[in-house]
Amino acid sequence: MHDMTIQETDILDFSPISFRIKRVVLGASIRFIIQHKRSLCPSISLSIYEAHLSQKHSSHNAGYTTLNKCLYLWEWANRANVNLDSIFLKGDTLEPRQVNAFSAWLKHRGSSRTGKRIDTTVINSVLGHISVAIRWFAEQYVSISGSHAGERAINIQVYKEAIKASFADHRIKSRKKRFADDLAEEDIATIEQFLKPANRLKEKPGISQAQATRDYLIWRLAIEFGLREGEILTMRLEDCPHRGQDYIKIVRIEDRDPSYVDPRGVYAPRPKTLSRELGFILSNSPIPKLITDYTTKFRRRRVVKHDRKVYQPILDNPAFLILSHHHDKGSPLSISSLLDVAKTIRKETGVTRFHWHLARHAFFNRAYGAVIDLKEKNSELYTDRLRDLVYWGGWESEKSLQLYINRARRERAQIALSFYQEGGAKWDALK
Repeated sequence: MHDMTIQETDILDFSPISFRIKRVVLGASIRFIIQHKRSLCPSISLSIYEAHLSQKHSSHNAGYTTLNKCLYLWEWANRANVNLDSIFLKGDTLEPRQVNAFSAWLKHRGSSRTGKRIDTTVINSVLGHISVAIRWFAEQYVSISGSHAGERAINIQVYKEAIKASFADHRIKSRKKRFADDLAEEDIATIEQFLKPANRLKEKPGISQAQATRDYLIWRLAIEFGLREGEILTMRLEDCPHRGQDYIKIVRIEDRDPSYVDPRGVYAPRPKTLSRELGFILSNSPIPKLITDYTTKFRRRRVVKHDRKVYQPILDNPAFLILSHHHDKGSPLSISSLLDVAKTIRKETGVTRFHWHLARHAFFNRAYGAVIDLKEKNSELYTDRLRDLVYWGGWESEKSLQLYINRARRERAQIALSFYQEGGAKWDALK
């Protein structure tokens, strides 16, 4: 492994990337144009790779993330006068000296947001995404001779493994986060009291009752159900509990009606988890009443009827549950506005670590903690409940639960060690 230790006197490169990714709507899908900011010239090879990603991923956000990581290589090549289109569209790869030069440049990049060196996990992620991209070009365009198809396939696989190794050698050895972050009970209580509409309206009289109710509803959906931001923002009125449905529905975009339209356009959130139906765990949950109050009192606009101004419910199609600050317009809340709400929570409560996904962690940490008590008592019930939890989270397998499993193990170890260190246990042989 290459050492990335950089002296404090080294100058980090904070210059912006000279390429940009532009979102465009093509029919029902969102695609990306990658071009140089000044010349507006597109990257041919990266555009071809974008077309591949659009077919590979159901979520355009996954494709955007990959392309964003690949831009680092295209930026380095632009500065080093390396023609990547010529290399990749022939199925070639970077020479070892070029991989070395790119890796060194990447590790000296600084983040304008933090004013520090790019995080180790970001560097490793960039190297990993680029390695995958170059291997895809190799598989598509390389010309390797062989006496038969099987021999050529083997040679291509060996070639791809060599490309993978050339980038893996530059990854920075670091410990991965092996357990999910959590909110302490005190943090949850603090946020809960801050967001309760009555409390918030009293402390912040300038905020509207509609916004206070909406923000509290978002919080309860996140902490009670462990929902992701995108899942909350894409919920519709038809997904909410009603007389014939005492549960909420999470629906992937792909499972919606083909006529689905989201006015947020290219920045529309897309739930990445599986569709599912979730009942209420807490018997005293305020969510049903919050939804009723929010939808009947605040999801309405003033209109003129028979020369009189009256209110009517907002039932635009599709009728999203969570609306923007200007509720009478009926526009769904944007991701950036939701992040602003989280910023307000951090500022006003002092829970500086808070973000919406942390509420999801808090839910699943506690949910798995309850399930694990069954492991030794009833293994079959434990297995069933674990599968229930996988379904609840919208995951495809139990692997996604590993962060929560590891956290539960760590906390059990902490309790045991605390008990030992406080003299609660005796070890006669070590007297």
